[in-house]
Amino acid sequence: GLARIDAPTGSIVVYATAPGSIAADGEGRNGVFTKHLLRAIQQPNVPLLKAIRMTRIGVMGDTNNEQVPWVSEATTKEFFFAGQTR
Repeated sequence: GLARIDAPTGSIVVYATAPGSIAADGEGRNGVFTKHLLRAIQQPNVPLLKAIRMTRIGVMGDTNNEQVPWVSEATTKEFFFAGQTR
């Protein structure tokens, strides 16, 4: 696995799984984490931390709670994903 990095002030570091754990590859083009992250950030006006929670819930559901995305954050401002436009 990757070494843990603490987020500097004003930033966020999101890991596909908790420290010391292994991330599932998934069955499609992307791993389980990426699949759920892409789904969350494509929804309009979703706050960053809500998108991360949505991702975590989806990953935990798909992996029977064996993979839990992890976050190190020190954000100082609200950030929203714009989502897809059509």
